[in-house]
Amino acid sequence: MADFTPVRPAEIEWLGNTPASPRFGDIYYNPDHGLAESRHVFIDGNQLSERFAELPANGLFTIGETGFGTGLNCLAAAAGFALHAPASARLQLYSAELHPLNPDDLQRALAAWPELQGFSAALIKQWPPPAAGFHRIILDERIDLTLMLGEATSMWRACRAEVDAWFLDGFAPDRNAAMWTDELFRLLAQRSRPGASLATFTVAGRVRRALAAAGFEPARRPGFGRKREMLSARLAGPDAPPAGYRNGHAVIAGASLAGATAASALTRRGWEVTVVDPAGPAGGLRNDYAAVIHASPGRLLDAYNRFWLAAYVHLQRWLERLDFPATPEQGGLSGVIHQLERPRLLRKFTAAIAAGSWPHQLLREHGDKAVELPQGGWLSPAAWCRHLLEDRRIRLLEDSVTGVDSGTVLLEREGIKAEAIVLCTGYSTIELPGFDSLPLRGVRGQVTLCRATEQSRQWRQVRCHVGYLTPAVGDVHCLGASFDRSERELEPRDDDDQHNIALLRQHLPEYWQALGGEELEIIGHRVGLRCQSPDYLPLAGRVSDTSTWLSIAHGSRGLVSTPLCAELIADQISGLPAPVDAGVVRAVEVGRVF
Repeated sequence: MADFTPVRPAEIEWLGNTPASPRFGDIYYNPDHGLAESRHVFIDGNQLSERFAELPANGLFTIGETGFGTGLNCLAAAAGFALHAPASARLQLYSAELHPLNPDDLQRALAAWPELQGFSAALIKQWPPPAAGFHRIILDERIDLTLMLGEATSMWRACRAEVDAWFLDGFAPDRNAAMWTDELFRLLAQRSRPGASLATFTVAGRVRRALAAAGFEPARRPGFGRKREMLSARLAGPDAPPAGYRNGHAVIAGASLAGATAASALTRRGWEVTVVDPAGPAGGLRNDYAAVIHASPGRLLDAYNRFWLAAYVHLQRWLERLDFPATPEQGGLSGVIHQLERPRLLRKFTAAIAAGSWPHQLLREHGDKAVELPQGGWLSPAAWCRHLLEDRRIRLLEDSVTGVDSGTVLLEREGIKAEAIVLCTGYSTIELPGFDSLPLRGVRGQVTLCRATEQSRQWRQVRCHVGYLTPAVGDVHCLGASFDRSERELEPRDDDDQHNIALLRQHLPEYWQALGGEELEIIGHRVGLRCQSPDYLPLAGRVSDTSTWLSIAHGSRGLVSTPLCAELIADQISGLPAPVDAGVVRAVEVGRVF
């Protein structure tokens, strides 16, 4: 089992324009020729330019690193891949970092290398908060970086990538011995493809001996500048042919959050996608309906909480990369204030803050019995789904899926063959032949839409209590939401509207009054079934050994959970390494319930 603990950011001391670590008494890179040294040691030491050029069509190359630092090595590799690799090849970078830089220090460090600006800008834009676990960063359409925040040995124990080349980097062995252990080197050998290479700047005897004991064949090479020698190594045994990844035609049933995100993730991996939904994008939701970006933090970094932490951060990265929301009608990211009315929730959030499992960039106290999620907010699901589906590689078909049979999606009007089928059909999945035994719960919920007032139009933050209140969207506020596990009827009910209003009056009386109090005007409703699994985690993965995959059971937090599940499923379908640790993959896999 891997150990996940709260992450402590790096403390940086600047020596001129060179970042240094007071903790380890070492600099991050050569102060005069950092990029040149990185290319000499890690790029040339692994013969990457030649190996990139020799990749076949749909070739896959994976690089593993033990210490990310400023990201210089990974960005140099990305630049080399873009220059030398075939257009259809893909690069996967996996790098561990126990003490990540803060964004300002990262930007200052990478400003020294303008030739890497395209990749460094993408890295800086998607730079995650110091939250333990795996973070997928998209450097360009063909290059993914998975930054693993935590101790290197623990992170590589949790990672299941098969690595072609290693960057053994970190502060010098006599400054940071934990980065140069026998256990870590054995792990690197276990995660290596046959014939994997390795390069590092140090030639320390104990490093050479430990690598040899782990199964590598180390060799000294000329070093860079004043360093007379460096080390390269190769995993003993025969080489393997280059790895590859898959793409083709995928059919996705459902054009709401799960389906739209899955379609976007697959097209970025080169798939042609047909999305089938009789109601069109977002299931025909109206534009003025708002969904809340919210999470329920926990103290422990177990697989359950790691999933929700990773999903919450991952949604932020998608929004930043896709420049969404672009208008006030599409959403607002001004934060969420959560009033902790229930003692159990108060204890849970307070414990998460005290433990540091959720860093202050994501969660902090807000007065008495309240917390703020500063990166939270709301989105229009209709606008978000349309934004994701506006891609020439995505075909939208308004039809109903009636079943799946040996790689064919059965529709009311026709059948479609596909290499991969992704069911994003929520609670109605149990109506499809072969899926009726899924242990899903359908929880009825009703959201009340009410008219904005002159005062309420100024509100920018979501307010959560036992229910929630969104800022005005198209002059309409959403009050949510009822919760009924015993009912499947989707007709709106006056009693549910009054329930939502009563909760608002009880817990946020000043907001109820600002909306008109007794004169509050109801102008509509939104009724739906939340789909839940027994353990409240989504079902995201393959159905046995079939070509069918599920992304369902997202409950009331589908806005947060669907992008990460889409990323995971798209990687699995394509034969690419996962964006999350092995424990999270197991936690959401379909086989746990089916």
